Amino acid sequence: MDMAGGLTPPSDLIENNNLIRLETIITVIFTIAIIALIIFAIKTIMTPIPKDKKTKENFNNDKCPICGEKTEEYRDNPRQDKLCRVHAAMFRDDQIALCKYCGSWYSTNEACNCRKFDKS
Repeated sequence: MDMAGGLTPPSDLIENNNLIRLETIITVIFTIAIIALIIFAIKTIMTPIPKDKKTKENFNNDKCPICGEKTEEYRDNPRQDKLCRVHAAMFRDDQIALCKYCGSWYSTNEACNCRKFDKS
């Protein structure tokens, strides 16, 4: 029928139907994306955070660089954390020290090996 009769032509119906389908598809895609983001956020929140090496549970996996014994945890001086109980006591009594030039431990009554042969 023609437009004067009040009926819409079939081409307009097809175009309107396609627009409704397109809007539905876009709505479904956005809904799926929002659900995926919510699931990702929940998984991220629920994932346990890996523990630092310095926690009490796995702290004793570290070895003393001087003797190879298990290390102790000292809250007063964090530089003692990498030493065993005996060498930490020696460090507190200033019997050993950490060389600021080479990073190795040395006895304080002698010079560090890196400084013994230094000409300057």
